[in-house]
Amino acid sequence: MHENQKTASKMTEYRAEATVTLKKYRGRPYGRLESILRRRFMYILPPWSRPFLASLRFAYATKAVVCKGRGEGWKVEIKYTV
Repeated sequence: MHENQKTASKMTEYRAEATVTLKKYRGRPYGRLESILRRRFMYILPPWSRPFLASLRFAYATKAVVCKGRGEGWKVEIKYTV
């Protein structure tokens, strides 16, 4: 994170840009309730089911950079979202 990062200092500008991009590709921003439900749904699913749901296009696999701690540093992991 750095001070010139839009998500750190210009959230309104970031959201406007994200909304334009979503609409351009026929997406839409999730509402507050839908966002909460989608996030919680993934946490209750057993980890073994996530790749299966991705194969059905119910969940989506994405690469995420995750900090594993001071000794281990940063790692790229596959995360799933609904």
